[in-house]
Amino acid sequence: MHVSYPNSPIDDDEHFEFVDYTAASQWERFITTVEEVLTGWGVNDGQLGIFDDSKLPPLGNEPSTKTVEGIDPFVKREIIILDENSYTLSYHYHPIKRWNEFAINNSPTFSSSTSELPPPPPITTLFPPNPDPFLPSSEFLPITLPNSSLDSTSMNLNKIHRWTGLTHILVLTPTDIFSTGTISKPASIDLNTTKILLSSFAIAFHNTKCKLPVYVPTGQVANSLYAGYMCLFDKDVKNVHDASEVEIRFNTTYVRDVPTRLSHLAGLTELFTEKMDLNQFSLGKFLVLVNF
Repeated sequence: MHVSYPNSPIDDDEHFEFVDYTAASQWERFITTVEEVLTGWGVNDGQLGIFDDSKLPPLGNEPSTKTVEGIDPFVKREIIILDENSYTLSYHYHPIKRWNEFAINNSPTFSSSTSELPPPPPITTLFPPNPDPFLPSSEFLPITLPNSSLDSTSMNLNKIHRWTGLTHILVLTPTDIFSTGTISKPASIDLNTTKILLSSFAIAFHNTKCKLPVYVPTGQVANSLYAGYMCLFDKDVKNVHDASEVEIRFNTTYVRDVPTRLSHLAGLTELFTEKMDLNQFSLGKFLVLVNF
């Protein structure tokens, strides 16, 4: 806002301006909304919030641990808007730790008897996840849990759990709620938009000290290609000095036909080196783990 007084005896050099910087842009409001959602879920300050294993009840047959009327107990969702586009931000939790506790506590015990009936099959326990929920497990996380009296067949665990080995993740997906009045997903999202969204989360993570990774689709949604971002702090990462924050970026590649060279570890290591642009470094400095 410019203020001037044409009939004032004050010299032109003494004119002044009031500039209003309080009008936030849509991008700034988007970042603020992300921060509010993260804080509402309790995942700020390096916490796991609503899906903290230590604060959750054990798995059982209660309705709260099943998918009821389309509501997944292991996913929390919020719709947020940037410009004219709407997105669903979801917090996904993989209950493998609680499943193992459930399996151990519900394993049948037998006493000597003359009954000829075979004992019921034991509930399968799975491999233990990484004790640090912000680090990947050494094995693939299952997309579904073994079937038991717990209605696990209706649970649709996110496949990014399996790809990354992480039990707590954030996923941002495009959701069109404006065109038809119903929620539908666009067919694609361009790379530039993906970068803007990840940059927004980088700022929100810095402000809230959120340590969860976030994944955003890129390209054709049907191909399930994601780019991701995670921010850890120096106290959370070993052998890191002179850095207050450590950024971790994720990327996925779609290969229609798997070439022969990618059927063995050496070829996968070459692909990893190429995609991560590590050719200028000695691979002796990196530990590469591959799950088949």
